[in-house]
Amino acid sequence: MISKTVKVAQLSFWFVHAQQFCSLAKLTEGVELVGCWDSDVERGSAQAARFGCSFEPDLDKLLSREDIDAVSICAEPFLNPKLAESAAKAGKAILIEKALAGHLSDAEKIVKAVQRYGVQAMPAYNLRFHPVALSMKRIVDSGQMGHLHRVRRLHGHSMAYERGNFDGDEISKNMHWVDPTEEKRGSLFFSGSHAALWFIWMFGPPKYVSAVATTASKNLIVEDNTIVLMEWENGLIGTMESSETLIAQGPVSEIYGTEGVLLQYSGNLPSTRVWNTDYTPLRYFNRTLNEWQVPLLPPQFLRHELKYSSAGVFLQSLLDGEPFPIDMVDGFNSIAILSAAEEALSTRSNVLVKSWQDSESQELTL
Repeated sequence: MISKTVKVAQLSFWFVHAQQFCSLAKLTEGVELVGCWDSDVERGSAQAARFGCSFEPDLDKLLSREDIDAVSICAEPFLNPKLAESAAKAGKAILIEKALAGHLSDAEKIVKAVQRYGVQAMPAYNLRFHPVALSMKRIVDSGQMGHLHRVRRLHGHSMAYERGNFDGDEISKNMHWVDPTEEKRGSLFFSGSHAALWFIWMFGPPKYVSAVATTASKNLIVEDNTIVLMEWENGLIGTMESSETLIAQGPVSEIYGTEGVLLQYSGNLPSTRVWNTDYTPLRYFNRTLNEWQVPLLPPQFLRHELKYSSAGVFLQSLLDGEPFPIDMVDGFNSIAILSAAEEALSTRSNVLVKSWQDSESQELTL
């Protein structure tokens, strides 16, 4: 355990999940939210007052405090390398909201800073900690599905876009992260960052990607629907589909093998917006038995339950003195997928994914 009470600080409220982290820190026994920083002084001061902690406009001064054990970073992606390096240099454990960075070179800087200073750090990643995801991972890793040959995941939501009536001018008033250049917060780098981390956890980084994208919302300056086609060296092919206009959903994930088929129906906001007491979150087809099986899982499940959140896992790991279950290399590899997909969109070609594993024996050219 780092200390009797784990003391944390919030770096930036630019992204909405900063409020979730601060709320959870206030609710978690043994954790104390002691301060925050923001590049926007007015925004940071208002949130500090809301959560009852001190606001410090000087980042270095805040990070020099010896009573702070860890920080949560929810800033614009282009600021993340500087914030992560400063926090790592100060010896703080780090949670960084996805997307980890807007550029692959920035993601590399974050990984190297964390490694250089020897601190624990993890990207925020909600899709691997809940019961449905863990059950799927166990089934896939068991080998009982035979040779895996195709996979599909559709991830997204539409809440902010619905509030703007699917009109880009209205959406932009409430979503300051809709920016096609510096902040890269279209569907690919927002919803796609969730799914990219899931694919890496389940199957490892793909070798090649191609992509298509479109914009369904009127007047929106970024894409809001993307499909990324991925190919692994073992022959597995997959589609990573992200959407900001997904108003409802049935299947969330589909995994096909020669001996089994795995279908996930829960774990995405559009799939849980209407409660159904008979809802089956996971179904598995066993070819040997020629039957569909239903694992024992909660019939109602919402992905954002706090005990399954990245913030919850991060804080509990600190309290228990345990290593984080995910590291920044996975975060880098998620950006490698997204960066390659972005290149594929602009070139209309198949693009090599520059994963961290590829850089272990040679310098990575980004």
